[in-house]
Amino acid sequence: MEVGGLLEDCLSAAREKPGSVEISDSVKLKYKCCRESLCEELASLLEEAEQMKWPFVPERWQYKQSISPTDKTNLNDLIGKNLQQLLDLLKSSIMAQEPQTSLAVMFLVDRFLYWIDESRRLLKITKLLNRWYPEQPIAPQLIIRVARVFLNSGIY
Repeated sequence: MEVGGLLEDCLSAAREKPGSVEISDSVKLKYKCCRESLCEELASLLEEAEQMKWPFVPERWQYKQSISPTDKTNLNDLIGKNLQQLLDLLKSSIMAQEPQTSLAVMFLVDRFLYWIDESRRLLKITKLLNRWYPEQPIAPQLIIRVARVFLNSGIY
């Protein structure tokens, strides 16, 4: 499935008001399976994003004193290669009402989706999750992206 279709599925899931439907065991299992299927590097990035360790998605090597060739992983390549898996996790986390994971995935894929001109749907999902879960912090990168996209589109 193409990126736009996957984001549309995520947007549809985000439109469902949390608590309006009981979360089924199959939805919980799908979320767990999606999360556990991430490669070690993505799982580590997701965990750090959930803990909001940085305001913007970093290249890991930026924060190291001594850099080896293995430290220079290009996150754009990693995200691009695993985008479908990440968007599947996004959808399953929304359906399982796991907003911390949903927002962390959105944080990780934001730049990549911006570069391929698919930010609008992601930002609509961000707004919906913020409405349903106002207590969940949103990464500054996503807040700035909302402002930038709307400013560039002439809405503000």
